[in-house]
Order: sequence, then structure tokens, then C-alpha cells
Amino acid sequence: MVAVIQTFGSSLNWNPHIHAIVTRGFFLDDASWHPIPYVDTHKAELVFRHKVLRLLRDKDLITEERIDLPESEDIWAVVNYLRTLAAK
Repeated sequence: MVAVIQTFGSSLNWNPHIHAIVTRGFFLDDASWHPIPYVDTHKAELVFRHKVLRLLRDKDLITEERIDLPESEDIWAVVNYLRTLAAK
């Protein structure tokens, strides 16, 4: 996996997000490739989000209030919620 953190959007506005390239498989010690046929990207996103937020919480870099995002599939609702927290 290769990941890059970008903190701004195309309008140079505050928009932290990650760009990532992830393989759909893995190598074993004998150099044989084992493909992963399907990855549910939504579930992978939820696991990644959970792990990162817990890591930040465990290092006292984020509070539980900031972790408790609205349960919504609408990304703009989440973005707007984060903006209201950042304004506090």
C-alpha cells in the first residue's frame, strides 16, 4: 500500500483526505502471488477509519466527541459536520 495525505482541495480549501493505492493480493515467502478476488470498499473504509481514529484517541490526539461522527452514508453530511467541529 502506498498512501499520501493531502490537506487541501482543488480550491486550496481545508480538505484533509488520503489518496491510496492498494494491491488486490499479496506475496508469500516463496514469492507466489495470491490474489484477493473481492474487497468491499465501504467495509474497508469503515475498518480503516476505526483504526485511525482509535490510534489518534489512544495517543490523546483526538477526543471521543470528534470520533462520534453522524451515522450517515451521505459524505457531505459528514464533511459539514467536521467543518462545524473545526470551527469550535
